[in-house]
Amino acid sequence: MIAADIDRMDRLAATGSSPVHRASPLARTLAAAAAVAAAVLAESAAAAAVVAGIVLLWGAVARAEPHRMVLRALAPLPFLAVVFLLHPETRPERMALLLLRALSSALALVLLLSTTPFVDCLRVLGVVLPRSLAAALAVLYRSLFILLRASSHAAEAARLRGVRAGPGAMVGGLLLHAFERMENVACVMHARGVDAPDPDRADALRPRALDAVPLGFAAAALAVSLLSRGAA
Repeated sequence: MIAADIDRMDRLAATGSSPVHRASPLARTLAAAAAVAAAVLAESAAAAAVVAGIVLLWGAVARAEPHRMVLRALAPLPFLAVVFLLHPETRPERMALLLLRALSSALALVLLLSTTPFVDCLRVLGVVLPRSLAAALAVLYRSLFILLRASSHAAEAARLRGVRAGPGAMVGGLLLHAFERMENVACVMHARGVDAPDPDRADALRPRALDAVPLGFAAAALAVSLLSRGAA
């Protein structure tokens, strides 16, 4: 299920044709970062909720299935619930603010990955990240799909053979598969000259007319957040 959902996001990012998709990767990445900043800076639950609403409207313009965005963005919330259980003295309004901040930030990241292929995100981040780290992130991201499919295949094979495999054996097998895969990928990258200049880097950073769409939504979210701080 997780693999299918990530595949769906990856496919939408690569094949989408909305105005948001046609903005430059630089603008989309900066807009997502600004939306996360707006969520973090929100001083009230109402402001954080408005930021989340702006991101969902942005997702609707991008045809990124806002209802699915919400479901994907709920993933980090259980971790916050555990923190609240460990700190029952936290006031309800503070809990609501933190939950909405986390939801808004997750929505912005889900929208970025639904509209921008990860390799384009890395082309933008490569301006500030070392090239070796950007290459490692690219390998890790693609390996995620491989490991998810491998775990699904291993679980299905065990079920068909009537074997109840323990989680330790499953994780151990996946780690061995991951190490073997990464070694093969490293050899291929070395053979192909990973240090060669990326011909698409300049295009990812080149401004486009539709950059105003994601940047406009991000500016609106930041304005709401800053106004909430001024009113606090």
